[in-house]
Amino acid sequence: MTEPLNPRTAQKRRNVWLGLALFGFVALVGLTTVLRLSQADLSKGGFYYIAPGEKAKAVEAGTNALPPGMTAEQAAPPPGLTAEPSDAEPPE
Repeated sequence: MTEPLNPRTAQKRRNVWLGLALFGFVALVGLTTVLRLSQADLSKGGFYYIAPGEKAKAVEAGTNALPPGMTAEQAAPPPGLTAEPSDAEPPE
C-alpha cells in the first residue's frame, strides 16, 4: 500500500502542473498570434491586421465598406469636427 503524500509535496506537485498548464496556454496564444500575423499583408499601410478574404479585397480596392445596416450618414464625422486644432478655449 502507498503511503499518503505530505501536504507540502502535494502542493508542489499541483504548482508544477499549474505552471505547465500556464506555459502551455501562453505558448498556444503566441503560436496562434504568429500564425495569424504571418498570413496578414502588413505592407498596405491600412489596419495593422487584415485577415485574407472579402474584407482584405475591399481594402485593396479602396472601398470603405460599411457594416450591414449602417448608412453613410451614420458613419460621417460629427458636424464641426475639423482636422486643424483650434486655439480657442473649450467651453466649460
